[in-house]
Amino acid sequence: MSIFINKRAAALILLCLLFISQVSMACSLSIGLSSDFPPYHSKNIGRDWEGITVDLALILAEKAGCRLKIIELPWARSIKLLESGDIQLISHFTHTLERAKYTQFLGPHHIEKVAFIANSSISPAANVPALLPQFDGKIGITRGDRFGQQFDQFVLNNELVNTKLVDIRNNRDRVSMLLIGRLDGIFYDEMSAQYLLASNPRLNNKYAIRFSLQGSPVYWGVSYRHVSITVRQALNQAWLAMLEQNMIQAIYQKYGLMVDIQTLADFPVLLLNEKKE
Repeated sequence: MSIFINKRAAALILLCLLFISQVSMACSLSIGLSSDFPPYHSKNIGRDWEGITVDLALILAEKAGCRLKIIELPWARSIKLLESGDIQLISHFTHTLERAKYTQFLGPHHIEKVAFIANSSISPAANVPALLPQFDGKIGITRGDRFGQQFDQFVLNNELVNTKLVDIRNNRDRVSMLLIGRLDGIFYDEMSAQYLLASNPRLNNKYAIRFSLQGSPVYWGVSYRHVSITVRQALNQAWLAMLEQNMIQAIYQKYGLMVDIQTLADFPVLLLNEKKE
């Protein structure tokens, strides 16, 4: 009898393991990342992805029992594919009513402050957001960028600034165009801007951060109708576990950086809807 029970128990364990394996294998998430955007994501010498966002996304997927596939895409293209469900995950996503029609938001995972980097010799008096209309040059933004209410107010909805804006396909092109003088200024994540200037003498000698706009929370955007309830539940539990284990701070510290946890904590945690749509 004892042998029979052991065999039966072994068979049940095997079936459970196979079931868990099948569920895990069935959970595959694709995330769209634009070209190099250090310290958040970039490719190393071996052409492997690394950075804060990459590490956080890999941990999130692993804790949810999912495989993560990284696809290199222009930012605007990533948003379109998220809407269609061809990718299921995107990072650094600002919450808007329009995006909420096709996206569920998990997080926030970062407080994004956008900085204005400009040629130091052009309109030096334009050093606060309200004086941006006086900036006599071309300003690059990545197509699809949204950086909160102040960005809408001083940039997107200001007719005197709108005429100066140049839509750029990706981050790499934006920086390249700044370097060769085809742009006179760009809007860029503040931490990335500091990283960019510190690591590139050609930029640091000629360009400077004029000002930064008020920070706003950014989230994981999850495809609204193309991620199952089971996976949404798993992602919620995974994110809560990451917060409990202080994983955000740990990842930033890995790259020698600090995250504003206090400001992050001022915003309520958004979880994915676990009900059937």
